[in-house]
Amino acid sequence: ERQFPGAENISPVGTDSPQFAIDKGGALHVAYTSGRMPSRDLYYATNAGGSWAERRLTRNPALDFFPAIAVDPTGQVHVLAGRTTLGRGTFEGRTSYSWSAADAVYHLTTASGRWVVSRVPMPRGNLFRSPSMATDIRGRLHVVLVWSPRLAGPRRWDLIYLTNASGTWKTTVINRGRINAAGYSDLYEPSNVIVDSDGRAHVAFTKNLQCSSSNRMVIYATNASSRWVKTTVVVKKPASQCDQVFSMGSLAVDATGAAHITYEQSGSEGVREFHATNESGSWTAEKLGPDGLWYSARMAVDGTGRLRLVFWQGGRGCPPPSECLWYRTRN
Repeated sequence: ERQFPGAENISPVGTDSPQFAIDKGGALHVAYTSGRMPSRDLYYATNAGGSWAERRLTRNPALDFFPAIAVDPTGQVHVLAGRTTLGRGTFEGRTSYSWSAADAVYHLTTASGRWVVSRVPMPRGNLFRSPSMATDIRGRLHVVLVWSPRLAGPRRWDLIYLTNASGTWKTTVINRGRINAAGYSDLYEPSNVIVDSDGRAHVAFTKNLQCSSSNRMVIYATNASSRWVKTTVVVKKPASQCDQVFSMGSLAVDATGAAHITYEQSGSEGVREFHATNESGSWTAEKLGPDGLWYSARMAVDGTGRLRLVFWQGGRGCPPPSECLWYRTRN
């Protein structure tokens, strides 16, 4: 267990939604948006050359949002993002901006030696958020995102899997949202997507039905059997109808094929961080740290098969201002 010594500023103030990937050589690749409303462009930064270099990927009067990034086995970079046009109005005497739908979902890649943009064939006028992307050993993309296929009436949210593994983009619904009598929809929060050596995808997600007494869940899903199979990891009834209960952390799959999930659980005990795994053949969960002191745990498997965990710690045990970033290793 060790505290990270510090951080390095790689971009000007005003950036949003940073996502990063690491290539085989250990270089970092970051995608994020930056700019003043109503325009916000997509940027890419990397330290592959030894020092940080930033590049503006888009320049348009619209809003680019929710980027995801991955590096394939050949070292080519892939970025997925959405684009929408904002409406301008006023709120409490101030200028405000709003958006109701994605105008496009698009893919940018350096596979041809330069940045090339192509549109992902998804319906116009719908919302998307929370994308996560990974590549398989052939360099094909596997994406999990939250998608709303409805604009009128109560909005429904679905959890979607998107891939170009066959050479063309195809979409599969992992979990279809439902809307209760009060007009509230299931809300999904997916983890990072993992692709194994066989090209099969794995993802974990939380399922929280807004303002309902329905059970909240953490669910693990994989298409390892050529179709999506979902397994409930943990279930909890909310103390009150509008409690979210679960927040998604991260997913890792070790060399044996066992899945490991981190997630936050909130309730009368406060916020608690958990690690769940099916390495014994059934799902078990363990609390990672003191109640209300550990947050936002993220996990990965290193080249030796060990689990690496990064988390925030607040309160006692940290020097002023009483927050610090730690990592732990599980053999």
